[in-house]
Amino acid sequence: MAKAKSFEDMDLPGIAVHMKWVLALIGAYVLLIATNIALVALAPPGGAVAPAIGLAFWVLWLGFVLASIVAGMFLMLAMRMGIGSIVLWSILMLPFNFLVLIAMYSQASTILKVLGVKSGFFGVSRADRERLMPGRCRRCGYDRSGLAEMLAACPECARVPIVW
Repeated sequence: MAKAKSFEDMDLPGIAVHMKWVLALIGAYVLLIATNIALVALAPPGGAVAPAIGLAFWVLWLGFVLASIVAGMFLMLAMRMGIGSIVLWSILMLPFNFLVLIAMYSQASTILKVLGVKSGFFGVSRADRERLMPGRCRRCGYDRSGLAEMLAACPECARVPIVW
């Protein structure tokens, strides 16, 4: 798969959707670390955490890492990254999971911010995702599919599409 040449080549609604999954995984990572710290802190003095709890923690951790790799791959595919980049980021996900998730979220957020879409703590709003759909005005969300000239100014907000 070739690297995207412009923002128009990217799956912008897909980026917005997959950003939410990556953000949820970042929250899950923080919760998992907090749980691990609590288990160690609540362990009896000189004792260890019960083997069943430790095993359950590592099974959850493995599931989290696998979910992170899958969500990261979907986000990178939406950003139209090359296969080499996807493989490299997926390998880096194993030892540096949290940092890679933060980096991917930051990159996707920057792409959307350049296009004028706000991505907050809960990701991109539904109204902003609809504006990212192909054939829509990036400023007001007007459906431009019926217009004879796609490069004409938007009838709603007078925005002229940018061509790279």
